[in-house]
This record gives sequence, structure tokens and C-alpha cells, in this order.
Amino acid sequence: MLLLRAQAEIHLGNTPSGLEFLHLLFNSPTRRLIPAYDPIRIKIRAVMELASLFEKTDPSKGVKLLRLASLSLQSGREITWPDILALDQN
Repeated sequence: MLLLRAQAEIHLGNTPSGLEFLHLLFNSPTRRLIPAYDPIRIKIRAVMELASLFEKTDPSKGVKLLRLASLSLQSGREITWPDILALDQN
């Protein structure tokens, strides 16, 4: 739900609010829920949404985010907010 809300806010032009929802998504605990969901895939989709924000303004940052999503998919490791922040330091 957080991802959908973030995507809606971003696509409606309210990027700061959308980023707040993405931040909440990355900081939310992973729990067993019904219906079941895959937190790794949800966070990959969230990172892809972030990457799309940088498509025109900072393409290199968008590429870094997409590489992080790809690595998460390949390794099965969940993306965390510190992983995203670390991209700015590289």
C-alpha cells in the first residue's frame, strides 16, 4: 500500500509526499501478512520508482538505483534505506 500511495503522489506531481511514503516503505518492518507479499520485490519496485525520478535530472543516479535493484533481485537481499543513501557516497 505504501508503494502504491508513493507512486500516486509522485505521478500527481507531489514528489516530496511520494518520497515520504517511499521512506516509510523502506523503514517498515518485514512481517508475515495475509495475503502474502514479497518485501524484496516491493522494495525493488520502490527503487525503480525512485530511479524514474532521476531519469532527466541525474541519469547516473538513476542508473545506480537500477543497478541496486538488479543486485537485490539477483541476490535475494532486501534493499534498505541505508543502501540507497550509500549510493550518494560512491
